[in-house]
Amino acid sequence: MDRQRPLKIIVNPVAGRGTAAKKLPTLRRQLADLGCEYQIELTHRPMEAADIANRSAKTGWDTIVAFCGDGTVNEVVNGLIGTDAVLGVLPCGTGNDFSRSLRIPKDISAALRILTRRRTKHVDIGHTRQRYFINGMGIGFDALVNYESRRIRGLRGPILYGVSILRALQKYTAVEMEVRFNGSRRVGKTYLIAAGNGFSVGGGFMLTPDALLDDALFDICHVDNVSLATIFRHFRKLFNGKIGTVRQVTLDRSPNLVVAGRTGMPVHIDGEVLTTQARHVEVSLIPSAIQVIGNWN
Repeated sequence: MDRQRPLKIIVNPVAGRGTAAKKLPTLRRQLADLGCEYQIELTHRPMEAADIANRSAKTGWDTIVAFCGDGTVNEVVNGLIGTDAVLGVLPCGTGNDFSRSLRIPKDISAALRILTRRRTKHVDIGHTRQRYFINGMGIGFDALVNYESRRIRGLRGPILYGVSILRALQKYTAVEMEVRFNGSRRVGKTYLIAAGNGFSVGGGFMLTPDALLDDALFDICHVDNVSLATIFRHFRKLFNGKIGTVRQVTLDRSPNLVVAGRTGMPVHIDGEVLTTQARHVEVSLIPSAIQVIGNWN
């Protein structure tokens, strides 16, 4: 480890349904074993990670590490925009989708080895009128799955998302939308529309399996109105990267996305639900906006 680059580590203790708090002693021990100079700050309220990241970057910390899940990573990103600080991620949440694109494992020791090698790359971010996001956003069914997952207690990991999907399937119907991206305009019932910077959401669902973090484009997944029978028949394709072979699915690329709904639409960014009643959503991409440590080749 370059001792001239101490780590500011932002910890959401409730990430992973309390997993982060339980793993803190292990994190401290392994940091000490590596001889890392570091300072840990815990979050206690929504968006506090953004405040900590921004303050830290402006007071001399050049490496800000998020020990948490995708939601808190999103907060840290929002705090770092406009600064020169480098983002590091130690995944400890429920979904950990952004860390999948960085190829960072959940094992703390293995993740720290990648972090201390400090191989960096400038990656793109997305922007809505409310927030920046770094992994992806979704409108429709996948956003409702995230909403349902927040209402379930006592579960985590794949089981949590499995139950959330079943609940969402019982409640959700396609929404009449006008969808515009890459010069095209689609009007009709849409089951979901997703803009991916990373290749997975929801703990491993590959809606945008070919997405790259640094190509200056979102990968877009548009799913037309689809029956439950079709969903169940092709469900495994969410995990094997073959979602694009389903007839009702269109995969494309675009630096922007505009969606208008005839009724309220659920919207998530980086796994955090912004609203369940959006009527108009505009998304744009900002290329090479933040420098990130990853397991780059």
